[in-house]
Amino acid sequence: MNLADRFASHFPPALDGLRTIGREAEFPVVNADGTAADARRILAALADRGGFDVKREGDMVVGLDSPNAEYSLEVGWGTIEVITGPHADLHALKTAHEAATARVVEVAAEQGAFVLGLGTQPVTPGTPSLMAPKSRYGVLLQTLGDLWLWFTVTASDQVHVDTCLPELARLTHLANACAPVTVALCANSPLHDGRPTGFASSREGFMGQIEGIGGRHGMPARPVESVEGWIEHLCRQPFLIDKVAGVYSAGDGQPFSGHNDPNWERFLVHEHYCWNSGRPRAAISTLEWRAACQQPPDEHMAAAALQLGLTEAAAQVADLLDPVGWEGLRAWHERAIAEGFCEPREGLLADIVAACDDGLRARGRGEELYLDAVHERVQRREAPAAAALRHFDAGTLVKAFSL
Repeated sequence: MNLADRFASHFPPALDGLRTIGREAEFPVVNADGTAADARRILAALADRGGFDVKREGDMVVGLDSPNAEYSLEVGWGTIEVITGPHADLHALKTAHEAATARVVEVAAEQGAFVLGLGTQPVTPGTPSLMAPKSRYGVLLQTLGDLWLWFTVTASDQVHVDTCLPELARLTHLANACAPVTVALCANSPLHDGRPTGFASSREGFMGQIEGIGGRHGMPARPVESVEGWIEHLCRQPFLIDKVAGVYSAGDGQPFSGHNDPNWERFLVHEHYCWNSGRPRAAISTLEWRAACQQPPDEHMAAAALQLGLTEAAAQVADLLDPVGWEGLRAWHERAIAEGFCEPREGLLADIVAACDDGLRARGRGEELYLDAVHERVQRREAPAAAALRHFDAGTLVKAFSL
């Protein structure tokens, strides 16, 4: 069985009822002055409270699993990830997410730290000293150089939606085509190293430089409209990191397609380190939407609602985007990274969000209420990054964006 067939075999032939949704939410943890606080201490304190399956590398706690949530140390030790789901709808996801993050906020407060609804570490720069001492991160620093260090300061809000094989290629293409939509409405990382970066979404702007010509991060260089095409896209990317018998080492840097042993296990390691805006995950039969920054605390469901809505309204959204064309979408993506809210024609984002509203209403669960914040952004013509910059200038950033 070739890689494309093996990949496709992990997705069911049909959905079983309503599409489920899960969330991987990354958060910067900071001191009162905005510098990075130590998420390792937060994880260790949570572990001491019990009720978790504790994951360690050596003596360091790197993850906690429980029936209701998972917690993980991210690339930078100033970032913590909270994983919830899958859940039947956005209401259940919201309840689980808020309960899980409340535990982190409580422990952080005991340590004098704050958890931010922001897409970057606002003050502490990305350096090797901020990188969590996990073995694979050292390998990626070796293979990618300083570009890898952007992962130490970014905080995304990744959403997983249940998907099946007949729609897999179509939805993967859509999720990547919608990268400029997501960035224009959810950009929230305008700061780095204590100053504005010139990007509304620094995480997209800087991380998009990683193997940028081949489209390893963000939008692929070319549209991908079949499972076979998706596997070919991944296999064109350089092989950066290998794992044999649990030990990570540097890949050969050549396209994965030319590797002398392109087996399934190696492929899974390789594809995990390709970071496109829409990324199908064979291991859990989901489509991962990756382009959103972490959202402000009082609007924390915005990205999840938008991206579930885009999925459910896929046909309407595709029709709205089709006149823009792939190169037009890529140009819009670059503009949105820099500016936040923008659109190739006036009213396009309002039309897309209206379609998302229709898609959520069709589920019959009342989930469209979580799009209210997104509708307001369209009316204001402003992504959250603009408010983050205003609070930064006023010296109120940590207070305003704390959970």
